[in-house]
Amino acid sequence: PIEFKDYINSAFNEDFFSKKLKLNPDEIGLFLSFCEVDSKVRTIVEHQDEFETMDFLISKKEDFKKLNSSNK
Repeated sequence: PIEFKDYINSAFNEDFFSKKLKLNPDEIGLFLSFCEVDSKVRTIVEHQDEFETMDFLISKKEDFKKLNSSNK
């Protein structure tokens, strides 16, 4: 089975993370690690549906930004 990060890196380029998710380049790895602990990741990788994946990443970005800002 394909790993979550491998799937994401093959499906989305860095522009997606910087422009759509508004993540800094140094946040992308942390963000993907943050996403990996979610139980939905297995379903995301199994389905490999781009719309479903984008929806998941966008919703996780909100949680990631909240967590990240509370740690500063």
